[in-house]
Amino acid sequence: MGDDQTVEVRTMGAGSGRPPASRRAFLAGASAGTAAVPGTMRAVVLDAPGPPSALAIRELPVPVPSAGQVLIRVRAFGLNRLELYLRLGLSEGVTFPRVPGVEAVGVVAECPGGEFRAGQQVATLTGGMGRVFDGGYADYTCVPAA
Repeated sequence: MGDDQTVEVRTMGAGSGRPPASRRAFLAGASAGTAAVPGTMRAVVLDAPGPPSALAIRELPVPVPSAGQVLIRVRAFGLNRLELYLRLGLSEGVTFPRVPGVEAVGVVAECPGGEFRAGQQVATLTGGMGRVFDGGYADYTCVPAA
């Protein structure tokens, strides 16, 4: 989502809240400056399966990471067939509302367990992201650190 309109959110409201421990954030490069994490963010939310118009941009709380998780400021995310299946209601076991997105790249905003340093560039994908827990179609996403 664009730098010119950065809004941040602690996202426990749109989805189930915590990602499973099997999720992993991968190092993608060197560090890139850090900034204070806001209280709210913009996110694409799907309340239920439907047409493209069912996707809505909302302001949500920024997720709060606990030990073993990493909060990533999303700089880019992929558009995949999996999100189409989610929107059409073809993904099993999904609860709504849900923030879609099975992959994202960005910069570590917070990592309480110390697995990654603030400002470190990372990439994250699948492992339930965007289906079991909220995904990368947001200014911030919270995923397992290992």
